[in-house]
Amino acid sequence: MPTGNWRREVSKRVEDGSSRALDGSPVTTRLKAIQDTLGRLHDLEVLTGFIQTGLLACDPRQRGVGDLDALRMALAGDCRLLHAEFVAAQSELIDVCDVARRAALRIWTDHGGDRGDARVLKMSLAGSVGSAASGGHSL
Repeated sequence: MPTGNWRREVSKRVEDGSSRALDGSPVTTRLKAIQDTLGRLHDLEVLTGFIQTGLLACDPRQRGVGDLDALRMALAGDCRLLHAEFVAAQSELIDVCDVARRAALRIWTDHGGDRGDARVLKMSLAGSVGSAASGGHSL
């Protein structure tokens, strides 16, 4: 989905108060795909590092070491492709984050967060920081 369409869709839903309707939307689907890309990239980097550590401990003439090194190189290539995919998605992420930041600010101010005396989130503790509600400890 082009970046401008993301911004319009998220902005529209946030403005009309239907931000929960983003579940299953193309925006949410794309964000989850990007998250999956990062998760796979991380997994492959960990596996590549594990293989590299194992290779360093092996005699290079030992049977299977060449195959293991070929696997490490293939995984490193996959990591480069996944990294490029993530870099290509950065402008989309920046736009969505900007809209999300504006929505969070609106929610914060609409629920009294700017006054410091309201429970902005359902999970907020009643009372002020350092009160008995927070165990007498300041945060």
